[in-house]
Amino acid sequence: MVASLVFFALNVDFLLYGDASLYGDYALRQKITEVTLHFGYYWLLIVVQSTLGNLLHVPMQETMVWVNVVAGALSMGIAYLLALELLGTRRDAWVTIAIFAFSGRVVGNATTSEMYMVQTLCVLWSFLLFVRTRIIAAGILAGAALLVSPLSAFAYLFFPVFDYQRARKIRIGTLAALTAAAAVVYVPYLVVYGHELLWGARGLLVIREGTKSSLSSTLINFPKYQFKEFTFLLLLLAPACLAIRKNQKFFALAAAVAIPHIYIILKLTGEDNVFILNTDFFFSAILALGWMALASRKWGWWGGATLLAAHVGVYIASGALFSFETHKDYADEMRAFSRSYLADPGNMVVTDWGTGTALTFFSRPQATTTILEEPFFHQIYDMERPAVANPNLTSARELYLIDRWKPTPLNRFFRTKESIREQYNIHSNKLIAERELHLSCTSLFEKTNKYYRCKLNPAVTSP
Repeated sequence: MVASLVFFALNVDFLLYGDASLYGDYALRQKITEVTLHFGYYWLLIVVQSTLGNLLHVPMQETMVWVNVVAGALSMGIAYLLALELLGTRRDAWVTIAIFAFSGRVVGNATTSEMYMVQTLCVLWSFLLFVRTRIIAAGILAGAALLVSPLSAFAYLFFPVFDYQRARKIRIGTLAALTAAAAVVYVPYLVVYGHELLWGARGLLVIREGTKSSLSSTLINFPKYQFKEFTFLLLLLAPACLAIRKNQKFFALAAAVAIPHIYIILKLTGEDNVFILNTDFFFSAILALGWMALASRKWGWWGGATLLAAHVGVYIASGALFSFETHKDYADEMRAFSRSYLADPGNMVVTDWGTGTALTFFSRPQATTTILEEPFFHQIYDMERPAVANPNLTSARELYLIDRWKPTPLNRFFRTKESIREQYNIHSNKLIAERELHLSCTSLFEKTNKYYRCKLNPAVTSP
């Protein structure tokens, strides 16, 4: 855990974006009024910021990252103990957490401001307690994980499957005790916020109904999202197949956790970097079993070690690890742009929703209301949702644009320059705005983002 703490701390990134801006806003105002799904996480931030954050003069966007660094380090200790219980040997457990710690999704979530590392800690800890027959404590942690994110429930098929494997029957009493303990933690939240949870602004049923199902996207997206963060380590899947017969129970357990998460990727969200961290532990353990199967051959141990070294090498060479780009000055960058170009309420900026929320978070004098209700937020034209309460661009005195798109480190490493140019043409806010909003933009300056001054095509009276 100490090694993980140092490792994650050396790779922190204080860049704030999208939903994380809303989370930080709730914690700053200590008032949760819109998206209540992550209620437990908000209160964790409130407690940490009100104590250590204020004591050490750490701003909220940095506190959020340090919470994840600590949660990531603790998760490595819990993951080691859980792997030891499920796989049986210290060698298997060490290899599992080596793969888990260096997997891209874990590194990304343990070093940035998202909230899913805390969820992962609670979920894996509840699994460990359940395996050790501490049922009530496991239920409490499972309830806490639900408070951090209701999507934790998609991992909870683990409990009945593991209990059946252990007792050779479904023990209703054990599962009832687990459920009751979780309910003590979670039901009070449901009583107050249950309607918002299901039908609110980010309600689970609202999101579900608003997304079309696609079998083809299910078959493509889940493996893509699950596998892509492991690069060369995926080659361990081949020898892992040799370990299935000796580890049938574990593979069944891994499937019980993984299969429900397919629904999340299919129906609830298209984001690929957060929601399936709980599956990554089991996938890492499967790769560790492949490593052990390879190690049973002469010189086979070095095969797995070489693949892990190659994986880490790619992340370092691409700049995904140890780039030391903390973006600590990002807040000042956004404030400076706002003060220089958006001080006039008649001026507007075109950008994506995530950048707009971060710009509002940093630019307002103080947190008095939610980000989405701030007067400043209405100077932002959300190009991702042009039909949703956007200002009329023709009424802007001055018009600006922020483009945050840039290739990820692994994209730069693996893709050709031509392929990256094609991606830029598809995803660049500037090029999209010029095509769809008929803007003409010239560069102002470039730091973390690219900033432009724009004007509407004279022939266009309305975007």
